Amino acid sequence: MLLSEQILASFLFTLFFVLSLLVYRPKNFSELCGSSFAFIFAIGCLFALKEGIIPTLYVAICLLWIPLTVDDAINQKVSAKLLYSATLVTVILSVVVQQRSILDVLIVAISIFCVFYWVKYLESRVNKVWIGDADYYACFAFVSILPVSAIGIWLTIFPLLAILGFFVSYRVSQQIPMLPYMLAGWCLVFTWVNSVGY
Repeated sequence: MLLSEQILASFLFTLFFVLSLLVYRPKNFSELCGSSFAFIFAIGCLFALKEGIIPTLYVAICLLWIPLTVDDAINQKVSAKLLYSATLVTVILSVVVQQRSILDVLIVAISIFCVFYWVKYLESRVNKVWIGDADYYACFAFVSILPVSAIGIWLTIFPLLAILGFFVSYRVSQQIPMLPYMLAGWCLVFTWVNSVGY
């Protein structure tokens, strides 16, 4: 990726991030820290990508999900319309650009539905919410755009980032917003996969 393209993409990331902050308005340092986590990873990983269609795909995915990560970090919920739109566009990009088959996408969707079903069942038994509904959509979107061999790496990295974010932002009683860490982990794995040809 050319330096001028990287600078333009960084500007777009920053613009979307700042506009998201103006819309959702963090109230304290913890929310600001949580909302900036994915943004920092998105810009950092951008400079590791090579030229071609992959950086364009990376930029498109990040621009779709940065506002959602800010909303999740600040409000502990996201706009349903934005979530559905981002998920749909990400899946379409995975089929068109990454050339995933519809069968692959269906297998991912069925797997995530099964996990959703069992987690909801367990949550109802203990009367506690562990995973928000938006996290399933994000998981489906991010998994659909990664190679199958890299999904396990992403599933390992983003929870570790969430634990790190928990300690950095000093959250004591609130739930951890997962979207920022899911996007940050996706940025790392996607960049690594496409840089080393994994």
